[in-house]
Amino acid sequence: LQNLSCQTRGWGGSAMADATQAQDQEFDVVIVGGGVAGLASAVTLSQQGLRCAVLESRSILGGRARSWIDGVTRDPVHIGPHVVVTEYPNFFKLLEQLGTRDKVVWQPW
Repeated sequence: LQNLSCQTRGWGGSAMADATQAQDQEFDVVIVGGGVAGLASAVTLSQQGLRCAVLESRSILGGRARSWIDGVTRDPVHIGPHVVVTEYPNFFKLLEQLGTRDKVVWQPW
């Protein structure tokens, strides 16, 4: 998102430091929540030339769509949309905007 002129608050570093830095900046839009919907909004608005800030209470972005390594098995655990099908054109448009559509791995039925 940095390439899209979006600022994120709460992603890395301390929230207090981020809040102090934000006081010296002006934004056209403030988006509360750094989940898929908030990030999609930030991408779209920044592409329209608006300066946006994304406020997130957690230390990472993505909301419920994220991954981690299991501490016991060391297997990757991925959570997010439970069903991604070709009937969701807006979701695929977002992936295209982010340059990640080719990262979808389709599972055989």
